[in-house]
Amino acid sequence: MEDDRGMLFIFDKSGHYNIWMKEMIFPLDIAWLDKNFRIVHLERGVEPSTYPDSFVSEVPAMYVLEVNAGYFQSHGVILGDALELVDDSLSI
Repeated sequence: MEDDRGMLFIFDKSGHYNIWMKEMIFPLDIAWLDKNFRIVHLERGVEPSTYPDSFVSEVPAMYVLEVNAGYFQSHGVILGDALELVDDSLSI
């Protein structure tokens, strides 16, 4: 995945959504976001070898963002930060 790209999963309602690394070939940073795009849980450097384990936020989330491993650290992303929709793109 390109360094400035990610995948945003959008759910119909807030809940506890599990993410796993099935068929992934590179590690990810994963953020769970509430309805206001505030980060409520983070997992950093999740390796493909963790499959079949799954990861989930204890706090209900409405969105899950996956980016390349190391992105959160290199951009100073921390729990409680909010994402912003800018020109049809998300910005942290």
